Amino acid sequence: MKRFLIAPLLMLSMIGVANAANEGNELLASCGANVAAMDNPDGVLDYYKIGHCQGLIGGLMDVLDRNNSQPLLRSCLPGNVSMGQTTRIVVRYLQDHPEQLHLPDTRLVLMAIQEAFPCQ
Repeated sequence: MKRFLIAPLLMLSMIGVANAANEGNELLASCGANVAAMDNPDGVLDYYKIGHCQGLIGGLMDVLDRNNSQPLLRSCLPGNVSMGQTTRIVVRYLQDHPEQLHLPDTRLVLMAIQEAFPCQ
């Protein structure tokens, strides 16, 4: 009986963790750790945060590259922009717009890229 009670409670507690990881505050922490690792590769590295940041930004860069004709995804991301450069752009955007940190992380990355590389 106890097993049947523990499993749902454990699942419900993980929902809160998943939701917290999908907003700007967590994205800023993750991408901040990524920038810190780029600036000081001999320092303490948080691979989970770095992976979260790189995975999200890299995935959205791929989506933007392949779906640039969609109005909501429109950006003029140069073909030679690096993951590191885009990560720094996202961190700067998040720091400059703290009022938006409650928004979903994917939306914030898209807004940062669109602001940095607008289409003329």
